[in-house]
Amino acid sequence: MQAIDGAFAGGAFAPEQIFIIPGLGVKPAWCLNVTSNSAVLFDSVLRSGTASGYFEWGLTTDFGNQTPIQDLSGNGERTFHAALTNLTPGSYYYFRAVLTNGAYTSRTGIVSFHTDPSAILGDTDGDGQLDSTEAKALLTHYLGGANTILTNVTSLGGGNFQMDVQPVLPWPFNLQVSSDLVNWSNAVPNGTVFFRFFDPQSTNSQQRFYRFR
Repeated sequence: MQAIDGAFAGGAFAPEQIFIIPGLGVKPAWCLNVTSNSAVLFDSVLRSGTASGYFEWGLTTDFGNQTPIQDLSGNGERTFHAALTNLTPGSYYYFRAVLTNGAYTSRTGIVSFHTDPSAILGDTDGDGQLDSTEAKALLTHYLGGANTILTNVTSLGGGNFQMDVQPVLPWPFNLQVSSDLVNWSNAVPNGTVFFRFFDPQSTNSQQRFYRFR
């Protein structure tokens, strides 16, 4: 800033200062506990001050439905969610999160999920984590046989994560990992009696997904 007089002679510039316009840091949306007729939508937002959010969802990318608006005001990161029920089995649904702080509105990318009629709920106790018993039930349901076992789900520190899977011979398979359910990459296996998979990027994502192929 600089002041000038009536003759347009400029004075000394004022010391430089910094001002910040509060905004919203929005992470990609994701969903959990997808069954044949229900799903839970999630998103995480880094906010400062007043903020609110909701999800747009539907059978097409035109959505047509909206979850109730939630007050997300405060400082720092906050994760919010909304449960969808009475969905049509065997259908693809699309959704995105919408966040606003009054000054501007931000929308996440569009995410999809499939209400598979044969799907079973993995996180049966609803604690947001898949323990070894729940994981074994999932593997047995989808791959069959009592010998389908997942054990030793362990954080190794430094961004490393491992799990052991007893092979279902003679079925070859690999473990794939994703942070957005769109882009998948193969985990690196190691071992013979058990396949031990390492996911070095597991702690760098808000949510991490795994599938067998």
